[in-house]
Amino acid sequence: MKHHAVQTTHGSDPDAVGRWMEDVDSFLELEDQGNDTVRVPIPLVTRDIIEKLLLAEEETDGGDEDRDALVYQADHRYHSSGEGQQRWPPVVTALPEARTSSSSRRMQSVSPSASTSNAIDTQFCGKAPCRLLLILTIPEREPAKIQQQLVQILALARKLNRTVVLPNVGKGRVGTCQRWDFDTYFDIASTALGGGERMMMMDDFRTWVDMRPLSPTTQVVAVDEGATESNTVVEYASMVHEKAAKTMRCFKTRFRELELENTGTATMHLLPVSEGRSNSGEAAILVNALSEGRDTTNASETTPALPSELDYGTTTASKLPRHSDSDVLLLYWDVRSDLFSTESTTAIDYSPRLWALASQVTKDLQPYLAVHWHIDKLPAAVLPACADALVDMLDILLHDASVSHDIRTVYFSSDHSLMKLASHSEDAQKKSSDQHTAAIDIIQAAFAPGGELERWVLETREGLFTRLNETNGGTGTFDEDQLPLGDTGVQDILARIVSMKAALFVSGTKGCGRLSSAARQVTDFRARAKDHGAIKDVVNLFG
Repeated sequence: MKHHAVQTTHGSDPDAVGRWMEDVDSFLELEDQGNDTVRVPIPLVTRDIIEKLLLAEEETDGGDEDRDALVYQADHRYHSSGEGQQRWPPVVTALPEARTSSSSRRMQSVSPSASTSNAIDTQFCGKAPCRLLLILTIPEREPAKIQQQLVQILALARKLNRTVVLPNVGKGRVGTCQRWDFDTYFDIASTALGGGERMMMMDDFRTWVDMRPLSPTTQVVAVDEGATESNTVVEYASMVHEKAAKTMRCFKTRFRELELENTGTATMHLLPVSEGRSNSGEAAILVNALSEGRDTTNASETTPALPSELDYGTTTASKLPRHSDSDVLLLYWDVRSDLFSTESTTAIDYSPRLWALASQVTKDLQPYLAVHWHIDKLPAAVLPACADALVDMLDILLHDASVSHDIRTVYFSSDHSLMKLASHSEDAQKKSSDQHTAAIDIIQAAFAPGGELERWVLETREGLFTRLNETNGGTGTFDEDQLPLGDTGVQDILARIVSMKAALFVSGTKGCGRLSSAARQVTDFRARAKDHGAIKDVVNLFG
């Protein structure tokens, strides 16, 4: 049953109660139109209103008969079932509190507002207080590496006993201020396995911020691998760091009630693992620096001792803020190394929506062969020779009936279109245009009439998306949740899922590119799924 709150604002005149009941009658008449069931409004009454009602009762000249009539009328509308369950004066269900200024909020101790905040925290986090980790951004743009870094952040959150707010996504990036929900790129269920189910969606975080009478306290934490000396460096500033501030431009509109005016930044420059420091040492520094003074009662693991090789820069350890006291840590994460050891089962999968889209795209292509050629930073001089090597590999595979499995389509995906140059700089374009054009001509000629591969259709990533958009009415979206087909992140992830589902897969060796993280992710998936469904091999290398 849905309850409606009616706030009374009448004065202390004798007719106050009567006018209030007339308002209720009008409300119920509107509610009853077209409904068989009367929804019961629960009035929201403050102590001031109660005093006015008592004063009105004392000043009423109508005697007991008038009062009994009012009681009957009120009971008739506000009892839940049966007779004689009188509820007059109305039940006090909540006492609204005015939001105070940010400075006075921080000075309050235990108060009705604090108590209400604890109740809201319990509702959203299962206990009070909520301790959250909000990902401002991950600068990495490669989807496979983003997945890896998200797993690391989930591990950090477990160490800190905090709940991760799943970031938004968009344009191949991950961060709070991106446009689309997390599940546009990634699977929430597999993420929950890695996060121990201590996660919060961005919409829930916004609701939590808006509902809390006390604005959550915040602290920016920027972590990178920028240490240049032998020690990890921890610095503290009383304002938001510039690089973090650029990722927080949406906060004024999306999180209006979030307290930021007293937010400082703790910057941690970790030593890259490649410089001889074990990842466990850097992980211990990070966890200890962020959990000083925290309650470890519910923590699953004991925090290791703080290593001595810690340089606090211009800030002494005694002056560092207690990060554990902040309701929300705002995390800027630019760490490429695996600091925390994690199980392989904690891998984050791509969104089921993208898998469904890939199934639709490849339905008419199966069985097909997929090519992934990563040519970024490849010397232009080798492009024609590598194109010849690719055509030779395709010729061998497709003309072998025991291998080709009735394949009729070759899907070509690359970090550059078949119609684009290998480099975007003008100087590089002038130097490589002839070689790149020659490579394009070699590939296209192989599929043209009279070419070695004329029996097969060459399908490009760009052509696939064009037809997909046309199939969906040219709206640029897919499914009832409006999956954005024009988003570069959606396109990148979809391209590798299409390669994962191919019967055969071909990629370049070091001499003709490199085994990129995308190709590596595809081959890892195919190694696990080989001989299941349409997948018939892992990878074939050319060059």
